Amino acid sequence: MLSFTLVLIPLVVLLWHSNSMLSKMAQTAASEPIYALSLARNVNVLEGLMVDIERVTRQNQVIQNDKTKTLVTNYFERYEIALQELCAQIHDQQLCIDNRSSLNLLKSVYTADEIRLDTALSELRQTLAQLKSGASNQLDLRLAQQQSNIEKVKSRQVWFTAALITTSLLLALYSSGKILAPVRKLEIIINELADKQHKLSAVSSSGPSELIELEQKLHFLAKRLNQLENLRKAMLRHAAHELKTPLASIKEGCLLLSEQVLGELNPAQLEVLSLLNSSGERLENLVEQLLDYNMLLQQSQAQLKFFNSDTMMQSFVTDNQLALQQHQYQLQIDFQVDNLYADEILFRRILDNLLSNAIAHGSPNSSIFIRVYHHEGTQIMEFANKGVAITTENREQYFKPFQRGSRPRHDRVSGSGLGLSIVAECAALMSGYACFSDVNYADVCVQVAIDLPKEIV
Repeated sequence: MLSFTLVLIPLVVLLWHSNSMLSKMAQTAASEPIYALSLARNVNVLEGLMVDIERVTRQNQVIQNDKTKTLVTNYFERYEIALQELCAQIHDQQLCIDNRSSLNLLKSVYTADEIRLDTALSELRQTLAQLKSGASNQLDLRLAQQQSNIEKVKSRQVWFTAALITTSLLLALYSSGKILAPVRKLEIIINELADKQHKLSAVSSSGPSELIELEQKLHFLAKRLNQLENLRKAMLRHAAHELKTPLASIKEGCLLLSEQVLGELNPAQLEVLSLLNSSGERLENLVEQLLDYNMLLQQSQAQLKFFNSDTMMQSFVTDNQLALQQHQYQLQIDFQVDNLYADEILFRRILDNLLSNAIAHGSPNSSIFIRVYHHEGTQIMEFANKGVAITTENREQYFKPFQRGSRPRHDRVSGSGLGLSIVAECAALMSGYACFSDVNYADVCVQVAIDLPKEIV
């Protein structure tokens, strides 16, 4: 409310000033025509009286009696009254004095001979014409002054309006800054929470109480999240330790029994031992996948850079050659780019998990296709294999953690449902995505897309 009031003050002042100026201009516009009309009427009255005076004075020259003299005197009085009213309106009083002198001269000679009368009447007409011209000049001068005043008022109003609007805008910017400052502080705290920073910005000491309370709640939430994160990490560390220690003992015991160090085993016992070895390997693989997923969740930012795709693929093929030969798979690699822009560790992790998934669910003695190309500023990798096609309605759920399909695996490892979830997480860390797509050369195809920076494109 205070910010709103501050912004309105200059606008209210501008409204008051504009209304005041308009009122003054309206008064001027109303008074000037009245003045001009009154001045013109008085001049016309004097001109009419001048004609009447000339007429009655000449009549008096012909008929000299008391009646005509009274009539002449009456017109002289009326002329003096009208002259007085006109002189009250004009500024050049010398013109009034000259005209009054001419009238007094006519008063003194109108009973004399005709020559002196003509001279006095001519002088009165001349001074009246000068008086009329002075009144007209005064009207022109007042009109020019009025126009000049209007231009000054307009110019003053423009500058005053510009100054007050600028002041209002500055106050609006200042007020918006004061209003948005707590919101920006909340945004900073939220970004710090998203970046998993251990220490957040201090709670504001001033501002709206609701926003300060919200900051305090965000600090409490951050504290709780840190506690849960620490608890999760500790649980996984302890779980890995508690699982690996007895698992190592079980594997060591199974190894001793397999080598028949403690005595010869019969076929039934060897079969049971084989099941124990298989279960131990499966349990060890599940623990490794769980730790790998936990390590991925702790990575907050990818290290994106260019790296040689051939070198990375050679390492990938070498490390997985044994698994490929065991299940009789052939790799069909088509890299249409020499250098990839990605996090090399995350990209390799994507390949490893996709290969593990293809070996587990694909058709043995078939080909696995890996194709990488550019499309409209995006790097796209297609990882495809033969096998049972995945229905459209079930495609999204396979990228969620711990989601396992109902199809039987072709290896002896029980899946944890984290393989494709790790692929999706790795792609998201590199500002990309993973999804199933349809291709004409394979039954199942996982597509991983990673955007290239604009300056590179």
